[in-house]
Amino acid sequence: MILSINQKKIRFTWQSAIHIFALLFFIFYISKDLNYNTAFVDEAIYATVGEEVLRGIFWESALSWMGGSYIYPVISASINRVFGLEGIRLFSMICVFWTGIMVGKIGQMLSNQKGGIIATVLFLYSSVALDMAQLATYDAPALLFLAASFYTLILAYKKADKINYVFLVLSALSFALSVFTKYVAILFLPIVFIVNFLNTKKIINRYLLIWSFLAAGILGAYTAITFESLKDYFTSTAFTEKAQRIDMALNMFNLLNVSAFGAIVAFALALRKKSKYKWLVICFLIAGSILPAYHLFSSNLRAMWKHMAFSLFFLSPLAASILIKGFNFLKSASVNKFFIKNAKQFFFSLGMVAIVTYIWVNFSSHWRFQRSWPSAEKSIEYLWANKKENDKVFAEASAVYKYHMFAGFYDPSSWASTWYFEYEGKTGLEAMKKAINDKYFSFIILNYYFTKDINQVLLPYIKENYQLALTDKFKLSGVHDNVTEVWTPIK
Repeated sequence: MILSINQKKIRFTWQSAIHIFALLFFIFYISKDLNYNTAFVDEAIYATVGEEVLRGIFWESALSWMGGSYIYPVISASINRVFGLEGIRLFSMICVFWTGIMVGKIGQMLSNQKGGIIATVLFLYSSVALDMAQLATYDAPALLFLAASFYTLILAYKKADKINYVFLVLSALSFALSVFTKYVAILFLPIVFIVNFLNTKKIINRYLLIWSFLAAGILGAYTAITFESLKDYFTSTAFTEKAQRIDMALNMFNLLNVSAFGAIVAFALALRKKSKYKWLVICFLIAGSILPAYHLFSSNLRAMWKHMAFSLFFLSPLAASILIKGFNFLKSASVNKFFIKNAKQFFFSLGMVAIVTYIWVNFSSHWRFQRSWPSAEKSIEYLWANKKENDKVFAEASAVYKYHMFAGFYDPSSWASTWYFEYEGKTGLEAMKKAINDKYFSFIILNYYFTKDINQVLLPYIKENYQLALTDKFKLSGVHDNVTEVWTPIK
């Protein structure tokens, strides 16, 4: 079908309809339930840190532990002031959505329109993308900026010379923004040099110098200004979570599955045959392996699942191109071979079942994700009804309560956390024990989710000085029972 708009003819096919439906359904599915749970602790932290920055206070010293600049927290706080939790989650959805569009464009570049559709579906309907699209953290915008950087870099080497410089500038600026948003994006820097070398057969040329001058200049200035905070962050081990490498590898494959397998096959074929985009296949497979390699090398499980979305951006187009090649092989072979001609229908049916299963499994995983941390709804209701202005709250993930009650921006001690605490010259557990014995806190909230070990140490002191005021049960991931307790001082 051909549509005519302002005397311009647009060819509209069933493939275009499927692609548009896939994009629109993603928007509908994610945006219909943005209030699925109270804020996750990371969501609350970024919004409250950003609110403090907007108010000109920096009690948190967040640059030394946050893993990114103040760009995302300020964006989060600004959106939150107007649209609340649903608004900042919607922002994440928009970031993932536009990343999915770029994945589709690259998939179409490597094969055809069908390849673009498959790449889009593989990325947007992966459990990782679905989860990230409903989580208001800095990962979604960092991914979007990184995707924009590499997409414009591809266009810079694809278009004419007069356009190269425009795309190079956009690529460098987008890369800098990605690193500003989340420092882990700097690990993708070597891919830029590989892209340049595979296209120009030169280690250094004017394109790379322009790109490097812009990106390095911006990042260098930021490093000089925030050097002490960056040093504290990169030398700290407080935000690592060690795990067995074999378990991590299995978890990664479970998250990447089809895209990882298809990308490996695409890489093997690219090495054997000459192709216009052979360089792109090689670079994207290497790029897609960077964060899995980082986690396996460091044995650090922290944020691993979110980082797989970065890998999927690079791997999904490659997997889509292989699926299209397989389909085209069966299509061409069926003309002369009776067995393949009859088997084609079988493989087509098998493929449809695989797609439906892929989406169903990922939707099921996403449903469990929405319930994967304790709801603070009942505890917040209790605090609204009983908390007075100057009361002190001590809680696991205290930022969640601070965020939902939009309080604590004038007294940094009013929302203490089980992660770190200072009191009368003491720090950590000793400070917590002393404060509990002194009945310093008006409320203590434990959910046995974030700091189980610390809770067990503190519980005898809490029971001696506090009484249980509220118990709230919640099924984590719809399966495991979790209990949140609110304690008040014994009078």
